[in-house]
Amino acid sequence: MIFDDRVHPIECVSMAGSGAITSVTLDADPCVWLGEDNVKVELDTNVVLVPSVMRILGSENYNGMRTIYARDTNDISIKGKFVAETFAGTETLTPTLAVGVDIRVFQVDLHLSAVGGAVEDYTITKNHKDAGGAVYWDTAVHTEAMNALADYIWLPTRPYIVPKDFVLDFAYANTNNRIWGLNIFFQRSV
Repeated sequence: MIFDDRVHPIECVSMAGSGAITSVTLDADPCVWLGEDNVKVELDTNVVLVPSVMRILGSENYNGMRTIYARDTNDISIKGKFVAETFAGTETLTPTLAVGVDIRVFQVDLHLSAVGGAVEDYTITKNHKDAGGAVYWDTAVHTEAMNALADYIWLPTRPYIVPKDFVLDFAYANTNNRIWGLNIFFQRSV
């Protein structure tokens, strides 16, 4: 892995929501073309706030990191080339950083609209992107109790390496339904 500040500056991916930091199921409905590279996707429950960048998983045509630029009661609008697809209802939208190249993570910020309140942990986990849910690839990167915190910044001692075949998943039960925002600062390898 080679990192070069002149070639790849530090980037930031942001995501936000109003419920648990966890995956949300896409409805078993067709996606809708909104013109240009804009696609509407129906969700089981819409807790996503905009703008956000999250990962779609399980889709035939929309897998990967997607920019979410608008939302309605039970749908989101994403950037992406339209390809007709009717979802099976098993696809998910996840709070995941999946870049597809080796990266090093410098910082992850979590902000809650108020102190968490409930005794619950916020976790960052490194998972193999193709493990199919096999837990033997999972590595707990960081855990933090959020009951007395509204803001938490994870600053690894040195940049945390995430190889291209791995992703970072973020989770927090958020029983008190605080509005949350995540910012992940990272750099791609050359």
